[in-house]
Amino acid sequence: SVLMGAYLHFSPQGRHLFALGANEEAARFSGIRTDRLKIGAYVLATLLTAFGGLLLAFKTNSLSPSAFGGFYELYAIAGAVLGGCSLRGGSGNVLGILIGASLIVVLRNLVNILAIPSQLEYVVIGGAILVGVGVDELFSRRKATRTRTG
Repeated sequence: SVLMGAYLHFSPQGRHLFALGANEEAARFSGIRTDRLKIGAYVLATLLTAFGGLLLAFKTNSLSPSAFGGFYELYAIAGAVLGGCSLRGGSGNVLGILIGASLIVVLRNLVNILAIPSQLEYVVIGGAILVGVGVDELFSRRKATRTRTG
């Protein structure tokens, strides 16, 4: 994660990825080869996903696709949103995602400790996503208001 954070924040390609996520058209007009960058980002995401799948298979000693991984995408989105990534793209950092992922683990454990039925775990995680999106929207509106007046 330290390597990925350094890549995103200190390399030109990483900064280009942030620019692409914030506004693809503006990134293209500024000279970034957005088509090539998008393909590279998808290839990198695929490789990292495959590596994560292998780690999960080694941990569980199983390759059954239906037995594991249910709703992991929900946990990933919730961790990213709680970590400060905007669903609109163009903002976020690796440390925030690690903190958000840790919060998801804490929420899942809290559901077990409080003896909340396991079916409601997804409601709790969905509520966390709603809170994260609401906070992101509040901060983006505040920032837009400050930019207009200042």
